[in-house]
Amino acid sequence: MPKPLTHIISGDLWGGAESQMLMQISEQQKEIKNVEVLLFNNFETAKRYKKESINYLICDENKGFRSLANECIKNFNSDSIIVTHGYKELFIGALLKFKFKKTLIATVHGLNEPSKGWLSKLKSTAYRFLNYLLLRFYVDKVICVSNSIKEYYGFKHCSVIWNCVDFTSSSK
Repeated sequence: MPKPLTHIISGDLWGGAESQMLMQISEQQKEIKNVEVLLFNNFETAKRYKKESINYLICDENKGFRSLANECIKNFNSDSIIVTHGYKELFIGALLKFKFKKTLIATVHGLNEPSKGWLSKLKSTAYRFLNYLLLRFYVDKVICVSNSIKEYYGFKHCSVIWNCVDFTSSSK
């Protein structure tokens, strides 16, 4: 029997990664007994996940990182494999891996976008560096959505799982 999964998703926007995760999690729920999502807010992604009967919990990121981390720790199914989908999500996933000694899989949906302003560039550079270190040395498996992302990182523990399109539903 497959192990339970906990996906960690910001969910602040509705875009390609969120749509991909909706399709993936919907399919996973058919095969895996316990698939859940920790979402960082109650916006469009939460509405769509609710409509598709995806099991999710809101861990509110607006209360600050420490509060977000505590909520995620409290709501984490400690039997689960951790699957992250972004920077903040990876930072929380790394904390969960450290605390619960669980497998951590990071999905990389895209590469970095440029920042404007010196402070924003400084923060972005720090986040990218920490993200790189976690992906390189701490994550058990990195899933990339394209060969170009896999080649960018070049880690031996990277694999490619291509994005897909669901032609059966225009709402996804």
